[in-house]
Amino acid sequence: MERNLIIAWTLLIVFTLASPAFGASLSPMTAKDLIAEADVVVTGRVTDVKTVRGDDLPLPVMTKVTLAVDEAYKGEVAEPIFFHVPGGVDADGGLLVPGTPQFEVGDRVLLAMDRDANGELRVTEFSQGRFSLMFDDNGRPMAVKDPTGVLVREIYKCASTMADCVFGQEVVTLDQVRRWTGAAK
Repeated sequence: MERNLIIAWTLLIVFTLASPAFGASLSPMTAKDLIAEADVVVTGRVTDVKTVRGDDLPLPVMTKVTLAVDEAYKGEVAEPIFFHVPGGVDADGGLLVPGTPQFEVGDRVLLAMDRDANGELRVTEFSQGRFSLMFDDNGRPMAVKDPTGVLVREIYKCASTMADCVFGQEVVTLDQVRRWTGAAK
């Protein structure tokens, strides 16, 4: 167990210091820029989240996410989408990687995704490419930049309007996403 803890801390330090080498952006990007950079843009619902371990993975601990696609705005994807995010926690411990998006089963999301050198999908610019889906006060679908998913889960507990609850996060309409990607309704 102590060996695993040492490995986890070492990897955490390495990835924190070397994150630009792995394509992470240290400066915030707008939704429009993220969508322009992405190979794939989709909305959907998270149906499974599982911590996986293995020598064939880029890190010793990863989280495998399954997404049932509602709509593809950009790029071609098979359905459902499977992708990994760095780190994860299970009964044997875990690995926390700063800046990685977080997912729970049932989350409704808009994802800007790109492909790694092996063609595998990943969330664009770590957590910046994760948006939570919700509805505004008029019932229109909106995407809120929400890397952890915590914001939207808390908004549903908020008794006020959505505008009072998003606390300055970037919010875009799905019509904007369609315009930016050239996707037809």
